[in-house]
Amino acid sequence: MQTTTLNPTQLHLLNMFSYNQDENSLKELKEVWLNHVRNKMDEEGRRIWKEKNLSNETMHEWLNTHIRPVLSNLQFDNNDYKHLQCKKQ
Repeated sequence: MQTTTLNPTQLHLLNMFSYNQDENSLKELKEVWLNHVRNKMDEEGRRIWKEKNLSNETMHEWLNTHIRPVLSNLQFDNNDYKHLQCKKQ
């Protein structure tokens, strides 16, 4: 059987959740986490928008265009999204 090593963040979260919480606390924590992830995604979207020099005009053009060729011309690489990917430790 393969073992997985937990990273410091995972260990911290396990310690935080080691006590019994009520349903409201769990709901609030989920909301905090979702807001955190949403903010990170917004930041990344803004970074890519600026880096790729996108504009509202670009979006309007894309609405009336077959988008696959347009996206392939932008040449996104895996580094644009590497911090959003889940990595198995």
